Amino acid sequence: MDNFDISGFSAARRTGDGQGRLTFRAPHLVLAETHRGPDSYSDWNVVYAVPLEPGRCRLMVRVVFEVAKLPVPLKWILTYAFTKQPLWWTHLGTHKILEDDNIFLHAQGHTYRAGHATELAPDWSKRVYLPNRSDGMVAAFHKWVERYTAGEGAPWSPLGAGEVARALPARASQAEVLERYESHVKHCAACSGALANIRRTHRFAEVAVVIGLLSAALQHARTAGLVVAAISFAATRVCAVLDAKMRIGMYPPPRNA
Repeated sequence: MDNFDISGFSAARRTGDGQGRLTFRAPHLVLAETHRGPDSYSDWNVVYAVPLEPGRCRLMVRVVFEVAKLPVPLKWILTYAFTKQPLWWTHLGTHKILEDDNIFLHAQGHTYRAGHATELAPDWSKRVYLPNRSDGMVAAFHKWVERYTAGEGAPWSPLGAGEVARALPARASQAEVLERYESHVKHCAACSGALANIRRTHRFAEVAVVIGLLSAALQHARTAGLVVAAISFAATRVCAVLDAKMRIGMYPPPRNA
């Protein structure tokens, strides 16, 4: 652990892909950098986790790749994923990554904070089981909060343990934890615009289904009408699936399936 002070801390790390460093810059920034050797590429994951209220935060994420050094075909894949495909489609993929963790973080947050006032030990090191070296940065963050905020953390924490427990929102349902529309889509220009287009296309396709079926009733236009109706019906199903993905995530999330 290096430079552990009120401004944050950092530590070297080793992964299967290479070496790097993980840095916490108080109060909100976590920077993960990975260097895959002198003849390979590096990447940086920049995350700002901004508290909003007890139990909720806003994440701002930037992922940076050293594109010039990326090997082929990875260079083509990442270039397409981040620059060629629609932004709203990229965001749908990002939701899956977050939802893998959100369910656990939500439940653990309730256990950790509510337990502080009741059945669990007041000492964080006895409440949190961190057996591996890979847990070192988590333990370091708890130590940082303890040392530099008197264990209070975010501004609402001085309410006291019992008050914080009461301030936490109720345990959310599965649908609330996986919800996408209120937390992201309606605030994102790319996603809200895409959703409007999806719903517009859905309505148009429904009309086209009716027109196709009516045309199929005519002897001379039967084949063309059935084709139009089939294609339009398929379009309505695709739109319905995309509409649902814009509103709520899948369960279980991919990595937890």
